[in-house]
Amino acid sequence: MFITTIIINRLKSIFQCKYLAVTIIVLSSSCKKGSEQRHYESYKAEIEALITYFSKIVPQDKIIEIEFIDDNHLDRLQITDIDTIWVKNDSFYLSSYPQFSEWDIYISKDIPDSILSELNWNKQTFKTLKSKLDAAGCISINNESPIILGHKRNLLGMTSYYVYKKTDPNTLKQIKNASTELHFFCDSVAWYYDTGAL
Repeated sequence: MFITTIIINRLKSIFQCKYLAVTIIVLSSSCKKGSEQRHYESYKAEIEALITYFSKIVPQDKIIEIEFIDDNHLDRLQITDIDTIWVKNDSFYLSSYPQFSEWDIYISKDIPDSILSELNWNKQTFKTLKSKLDAAGCISINNESPIILGHKRNLLGMTSYYVYKKTDPNTLKQIKNASTELHFFCDSVAWYYDTGAL
């Protein structure tokens, strides 16, 4: 009985420490709202150049999410076909499904040639994209709506910019009114800290 009580108390203590750590991270990121805005404004031209380049190299029927660890190593790469027609039990339905989704991959050996060929990408494409991400002070990008630019990692979490380029004003107003986690600092740009906690 005594040992069970000790174990339960230790588990409670571990949970409380983890909860406290996540709370501190969230609060400290909230206090840095000004620094996220300053960073975006300082790199605005480079961020726009990055978004323009990425929109040119991504095929119109794909959503690509990519995060770099370094010049040769990706934390993740996900390529999704947009509005693919699937057949199941003699029924047709429309959905988006990842065509390729991998974590911790090396550009030179882990990405199939068939994927590169379909995207019309090569090693130089990754090199150019990485240099544009570096110039913008970012580590990841995807071409969804909103465009999400990963700015930096902090432990398990990430601070990202949400850029609403194709969102109509009424929808954007609803998003601003409904969200307490997105920190808008101009009409169509917000920053968000994802703790990585489930």
